[in-house]
Amino acid sequence: MSRALIVAATEELESVISEALRSAGFDDITLSQSVEQAKEFCRRVTPGIVFINLIQGGNIGLDFIKSVVEKTAVVVLVRNSLGERVEELLVETQAIVLEKPVTRQVLNQSVKIAMAISRKMELAHRENQLLKQKIEDLKLIDRAKCVLIANLKMDEKQAHRYIQKRAMDLRLPQRDIAEEILITYEY
Repeated sequence: MSRALIVAATEELESVISEALRSAGFDDITLSQSVEQAKEFCRRVTPGIVFINLIQGGNIGLDFIKSVVEKTAVVVLVRNSLGERVEELLVETQAIVLEKPVTRQVLNQSVKIAMAISRKMELAHRENQLLKQKIEDLKLIDRAKCVLIANLKMDEKQAHRYIQKRAMDLRLPQRDIAEEILITYEY
């Protein structure tokens, strides 16, 4: 998390952002003069945070933001006149949009907020993945129950108990038992 990327900022802005990042614990700060350079950098490295100065409201910058926002915290700096438009385009992401000019205090707070949002999104993503895996496991176990019902003439309760007991006896997850049943009877 100690890596940061600053994209297409002026020298003065780079210095202020770098100062805010260093005070938040980032020690490896990369400066990129263009979105293309930033894309190349992000193919090799996943920074903990990306600050991007959107000079124009172009799709290139927005596409880049959408591509990295799932893996990293993103703070977008835009001209005052583009703030609402960019905010609308990024509404489904956790990117933070700041309208320029910004103060040092706002930059420092935005780093903290972006990192907090990023951590929460990462936790939510992990929880989502666990829930998806659980659903897949339940589908597989249900398929195995159906196979037991069809092939061994068990009722649903007996099939459930069979899978449950076999998993306990062998000290395996029910998913493994369900896969074993499917291999035995379906393939």
